[in-house]
Amino acid sequence: MGKDRFGLTLKQASFVDAYLYGEKTKGNATASYRKAYDCESMADSSIHVEACKLLSHPKVSQRIEDLSKEKEEKNRLQAVSKAEEVYNLLYLEGTTASSDSARVSALIALGKTIPQFFTPQVQEVTSKVQLSNAERDLEQAISQALADGTVTSLLSTKNKLSPNLRDKKSS
Repeated sequence: MGKDRFGLTLKQASFVDAYLYGEKTKGNATASYRKAYDCESMADSSIHVEACKLLSHPKVSQRIEDLSKEKEEKNRLQAVSKAEEVYNLLYLEGTTASSDSARVSALIALGKTIPQFFTPQVQEVTSKVQLSNAERDLEQAISQALADGTVTSLLSTKNKLSPNLRDKKSS
């Protein structure tokens, strides 16, 4: 009985193929076993047991894992290729469309392909404020405002200068 370059017999390779790609057997070990092996004289329970054994066979399970990874990578590359094609078409439309609205729509769609493109960037800033410094700064700002003739005239003409501020102003 010959083996392929992965150490699988012809029937084991047929089982792997049916398990991964079979139209009616994909992902079903028992159905894949029936397709790859002669099961005429076997009971359903025996077929199930043998399929499970075959699925756990080191070389068979390794081949299934390897082919699954290859298929995932191929699908990922196809998705990337399609995304690049969409990106290129949107860019072309955004730069060459005959109407302004078509260009803007294409550029908006293009922006949506870039993660967080339309999400505002939030930066957190933490600073420590000492109460004594804050009080001093506030007192300085009030003193400067009261020393400014324009500010005091505005407050006086509007008659909104509180009695406390008037007392400070006169001192």
